[in-house]
Amino acid sequence: MTSLAYLSAGSGEPVIFVHGWGLNSGVWNEQLKSLSDEFRVIAVDLPGHGLTEPKDKKMTVEAAAGCLRGLVDELALENVHLVGWSLGAHVVCRAALLLGFDTSRSLTIVDGTPCFVRRKDEDGWAMPETRTRWVLRGLENSFVETLTEFITTSCYTKKEVKPNIERIMQSVFFNEHFPPDKKSAIELLTDFVESDIRPMLPELKLPCLICHGDRDSILPVEITKIWESF
Repeated sequence: MTSLAYLSAGSGEPVIFVHGWGLNSGVWNEQLKSLSDEFRVIAVDLPGHGLTEPKDKKMTVEAAAGCLRGLVDELALENVHLVGWSLGAHVVCRAALLLGFDTSRSLTIVDGTPCFVRRKDEDGWAMPETRTRWVLRGLENSFVETLTEFITTSCYTKKEVKPNIERIMQSVFFNEHFPPDKKSAIELLTDFVESDIRPMLPELKLPCLICHGDRDSILPVEITKIWESF
């Protein structure tokens, strides 16, 4: 039995939301409110994040997908819609394959990339490896400070956000369950840096919605074309 903590609201076909790296289920609070009239909305905390305890074994994207599959089995869910943000996109893609297409009904990718770190020169849309290694070193030395800076610069720019919106975003990203467990977060990011799910994408025979913000400071909106190529 899985030990993933989660928030749940509503009834109907299940929609499972998986947060991005370093965050927790609280980032989906508005989605729980707006979709619960029509769906059973479930927002999970990955291991070591939010209210989910860290795992004894090394935390990887594949292990997170296995936990998500365990939750689906535990709750006896069918016709599951999977939504993943950033690192969560890798988790839901891998989980969809583990669950099989009799259980998975659709995928929604939010600000995700099939390969986070540049592997080849033509992967100009991907993150330079030197930048991710710099972040990892910073996390080892000053975990909370580096994580806070990463989220702040990645998710919103204070100069472009009105004060009332900034307060909302602060409560979303830096809520009472922030920060995550240091070991779990670093292990997940380290594995995410190595993760490339492009080879498995042709196997995902599911309806898929790709959502990407045109002000994303990490990955350009053109990343959507990479997903579309599959």
